[in-house]
Amino acid sequence: MNKIFCILTLITISIGTASAASCEEARSRMLRAGTESDIDKKLELLKKSAHECAAADTYITLANGYLQNNQPSLALKWLESAEIYIGSNNDLVLGSWFALKAEAHIQQNNLCKASNDLLKAKERLGKNHEMIKEIDLAFEYKRSQQVINKQTLNCMLTASKSAFSKGVSIRPSINVTIP
Repeated sequence: MNKIFCILTLITISIGTASAASCEEARSRMLRAGTESDIDKKLELLKKSAHECAAADTYITLANGYLQNNQPSLALKWLESAEIYIGSNNDLVLGSWFALKAEAHIQQNNLCKASNDLLKAKERLGKNHEMIKEIDLAFEYKRSQQVINKQTLNCMLTASKSAFSKGVSIRPSINVTIP
């Protein structure tokens, strides 16, 4: 999932209240984090960046680091913080944000929320985007590995129906394992 890191570090979004100098330093730290092999050091650099520069890309990159470290709750915390800085006209950032939320929900086994966020990510990034393909595979794997309760099934069908009515070319389908 390092693709999201590369995408977001190439985008320079300086939205927020942080000064230009602190955001410049934070972006430099984010680039160093991208080359760091130790996940704890990487997360520490990303946390410092997020605290220095209140911007969508710093928060999203940190959330991605937490997802790589299988910490979906912390990832969702930072994704929530990023929401106020994301413009609705930036499909790449908004789509990445939804995709990472979907991945966090998949890691938490919350397939209903994952399904909704994944559909929104597909609307923004397109279903053939590399990040979408990866998350789609993770979602399908997780979905095939568990028995889905009635509530989750209804939620997923509702999400599929809603996306279909908005013109998204997704065929509603459910893969149900019957014991």
